[in-house]
Amino acid sequence: MALRPSAPSTRRRLAARAGGVGSVAAAALLLVTGCSVLNGGNGSSSDSSGPNSAGLEKPNITVAAQPFVDAAPLYIAQQKGYFKQVGLNVKIVSLPSATVIIPKVADGSIDIGEGNFDSVISAQYKKVADFKFVGIASAGKPGAVEVLAMPNSGITNAQGLGGKTVATNTQSDVLFAALEADLQAANVPLDSVKFTTITHANIPQAIGTGQVPAGLLVQPYLAEAARQYGARPAVDVFSGPTNGLPYNSYFALGKMTQQDPKTVAAFDKALAMGAADATSNRKDVENILPTYTNVDPTIASLISEPTFPPSLSAKQVQRDADLMTEFNISFNTKFDAGAMCWVPPGTNTSGN
Repeated sequence: MALRPSAPSTRRRLAARAGGVGSVAAAALLLVTGCSVLNGGNGSSSDSSGPNSAGLEKPNITVAAQPFVDAAPLYIAQQKGYFKQVGLNVKIVSLPSATVIIPKVADGSIDIGEGNFDSVISAQYKKVADFKFVGIASAGKPGAVEVLAMPNSGITNAQGLGGKTVATNTQSDVLFAALEADLQAANVPLDSVKFTTITHANIPQAIGTGQVPAGLLVQPYLAEAARQYGARPAVDVFSGPTNGLPYNSYFALGKMTQQDPKTVAAFDKALAMGAADATSNRKDVENILPTYTNVDPTIASLISEPTFPPSLSAKQVQRDADLMTEFNISFNTKFDAGAMCWVPPGTNTSGN
């Protein structure tokens, strides 16, 4: 990524707090989502004999997702019956963050979870459980994630954040690492910016009422802060050195990928269909958002979508881990996150 190393003092500061991806071709629906490759099938079904007719090891699964735009393909796949087409009965549970979802996947109460790559990589590094990435929810592009501030704050760019407080949902995820990479690229000393933790849904109000001068926002809360409070962009997180960085994943226990590979492959296939629709038809995203978030249709119509990739290679996953290493988020040594990608036995992974 050609980001220069942080100064030793900055690394120590970051280490101290560490505790705390194109158009979508139709052929992609037959290939890959996440780091896995699908074999056979065309994504449709005229068989009405039920889920077991697909030969899945576990036709009934529970998937936990966060109330962000990143999960739109999942809900679209559910709404349009794509999971049923591949023989799955999927129950979707909405949970607020990856830090809540990870323990539930670890203890088996949730089969597949959605959450940022860095949190899952961090949990793997800490040996919370053996996780595998089985899909991708989103990747960064300009306008998808931004730091917003009020017009009277004087903050209009990255340099304006020096000496200010910035609200973030967490200080240990890929969005936080991406912001730090942007600050570094803008020659803003990382230790000159103070960060405070506020949940995504509460950051718009915190900015609008002056509780904090700026906040790192994802959609749909970014659009909410702009419309309801008049907040304006100061830093476009994915317009710089981290453009295209994958940031939200779908993950499961390693033993599920071993014991239920057909189930995981079916989930991937349906998810890729939802991602294809989300990419080709913005209205699908606008219409689905109010059904699982607290935003109204007007806000939904204003969002800037992330990229909804049909596939993700191990090399791309490694970008996240390398960024975590550079900024000492959870660890400061080389970590092979690419090995966390699930690939069905016999798959040709050349070029991944």
